Amino acid sequence: MVISSAISRLRWVSRFLNHSSLSESALDKLCEKAHDPSQDAFRWTDGAPLSEAKNAHYTNTKEQLTEGLSGEFNFMEGDIWMENAVRGLPLVDVFREPIMAHYPDDVTGLTLKEWLTVGKESGKGLKLDIKQSSTIPKLIKTVEQSGVPQERLIFNADMAFGPGIKKDLKFRALDLVTNFTTQTKEMKTIREAFPKATIGVGLYTAKQPAGTTYSAKQLHEVITIAKEVGGPITFPLRAEFVTPEVVETLKPYGSISIWNDPNSYVPENFATAEKALRDMGVDGLIDLRDFPRPERPDRTVDADPEAGILVP
Repeated sequence: MVISSAISRLRWVSRFLNHSSLSESALDKLCEKAHDPSQDAFRWTDGAPLSEAKNAHYTNTKEQLTEGLSGEFNFMEGDIWMENAVRGLPLVDVFREPIMAHYPDDVTGLTLKEWLTVGKESGKGLKLDIKQSSTIPKLIKTVEQSGVPQERLIFNADMAFGPGIKKDLKFRALDLVTNFTTQTKEMKTIREAFPKATIGVGLYTAKQPAGTTYSAKQLHEVITIAKEVGGPITFPLRAEFVTPEVVETLKPYGSISIWNDPNSYVPENFATAEKALRDMGVDGLIDLRDFPRPERPDRTVDADPEAGILVP
């Protein structure tokens, strides 16, 4: 039993350091799935407002991507880390590639190149959630090479601190190891490469007591970032923290998008909740889910699962 467990862990370490690629036949099957005529009604129309987006929130693995290619989604979201997840190392990065992973030690997802290949074939919108800023130079290069139309892209990253999150010792230590935080200057390099793409300026958040909302200081910070980066901009906000005042404050600077963490908030009626948000002035992507996020493997860097540091 001990030997079996050790072998399993060694195999995981090997994959963690050297991410496996899909076979050519598996990639071809995904591309065939992307072309399925049953999905013709769910292709994204370039230039359409984000209010029309229906997002498949998790599409990092072959199985998740297959679901995104099969359901009633016209947008698909993937999370991006650098292979092996440690911070940028110039002499090493030439050998590493961006991979699709929700957590830093996920090793079952696709490479970014594979994900973009299938995503382009699908004709759906693509939301790239940047979990580690070290990926950005290769992210830009890989997306450029993919040929995905810019109007079909959202580049999203948490760039400010929202309710429940502070830049404390634990946060700083994790950032020191992985360099996951995205700075304004880094997002500006994405804007320069993709002037027609949408950039999502998000905030790190954690589960908070009912009635919590974004502070004026927090809103001012994301507005400042949005002005420096340049539009088109969307502000992805945590559903339970949104008020009409928050929407009114941000709307002059970009569209308002909504997400929820099902571990802390699930609406009783999704249609009613979405209508209330639209009536409030929300004009971006509404991504309300009723299932929990992927379970965090117990081998990851220790972090508070409610801290929101590595999610949504």
